[in-house]
Amino acid sequence: MKSNAPNSCSFKQLVNQFPADVAAQLFELIQSAYDRKDQFLMENRDICGPNVVYLAGNVRWHALENAVYDAVSLNKIRGSVEWRNAGNSGLKYLDYRVDGYSVTFAHASKLDQLPKHSKYRSVRAASMKEEVLFPELFPEAEVELSDGDTGLINLVMAYGEASSRFAQLILLGTQAGETVARSFGANIALFANNVDLDETADKSNEVAPIEKITLGNVELRVNDGDEEEKTS
Repeated sequence: MKSNAPNSCSFKQLVNQFPADVAAQLFELIQSAYDRKDQFLMENRDICGPNVVYLAGNVRWHALENAVYDAVSLNKIRGSVEWRNAGNSGLKYLDYRVDGYSVTFAHASKLDQLPKHSKYRSVRAASMKEEVLFPELFPEAEVELSDGDTGLINLVMAYGEASSRFAQLILLGTQAGETVARSFGANIALFANNVDLDETADKSNEVAPIEKITLGNVELRVNDGDEEEKTS
């Protein structure tokens, strides 16, 4: 009997279809957030104290989310943004939406590692059921949206600074009541500079159809270029 359950490649494909131009622009804002964090700490050394690491993380996160909000509001990046309640504490997080995706932002210690636990991330992860992600495989399933559901593919853009700065998109889900990664995207830092934003611009008025530039095919281009250098 053939199973209709999606496999790891199916989940990876969902991440790889994210628009490459947007990923590259978001990585630029991540770089800027690190610079603004450094500047803030330099100018406010007197209030840092022994908890400077925690302060730095909060400053960086707020700098990034506000930068994304401003960039979208000023039409520098396409998509839409909305501040959402993270819980009962009054804290709000940014929900960035583009091309069928809903993206939030979080720090991670290293690549292929989940961000620290948060209630709103857990709720968003729980909404990413297989019948929601792959409705064509579950035609008879009745899906009801609950709290935290966006009706879109929820991703987390995790960023950090190990040996160098990195960023990757993560598709979360749940297993046995725990938040897990269904798929880790590639490190956007490795090929963000290879994304030609002019190439990804809207050319809908052209007669000839153009290839949609996604993370998946940009990553393939960069890897192909590396192979050519090795064999040349």
